[in-house]
Amino acid sequence: LDISFNRIDGMDSFELSNGLASNKTSSMKALNFGYINPGGVGLISIANALTNCPKLTELHLNGFEDEDDNYRAPIPGTDWQTFFNIFQDSSRSLEILNVSCNTIDDEVVTLMVDSLVNMASLKILNLNSNHSISTSGYIMIS
Repeated sequence: LDISFNRIDGMDSFELSNGLASNKTSSMKALNFGYINPGGVGLISIANALTNCPKLTELHLNGFEDEDDNYRAPIPGTDWQTFFNIFQDSSRSLEILNVSCNTIDDEVVTLMVDSLVNMASLKILNLNSNHSISTSGYIMIS
């Protein structure tokens, strides 16, 4: 399912997540939420919905935030942490995770590392264009 580049914001993301939580998505293998605007609440709703997608191998959560864009405001680090805490338990088959083009920083990377350890099938983690991650942040992940 590819819904990238649509103007879906927080409440719409929440409603979309409720739809994803249905049994119809249990066999879904790829989801692309790129360049929508879920906000923190929408991101957490997406994580909850993804617990019903055990066969998911590819997830794109890129371009959610842009410091220079009034429409896509940065998602707080605590919301990213909540996302990863929820999602790590349901991501057993995930191979590709794209969180590029967000405002993820070292604080979020620190929170993300513990969750990534539990994603044994993960082969590709795309963090490009997260300009707030320092060399130290990338070293934590490697």
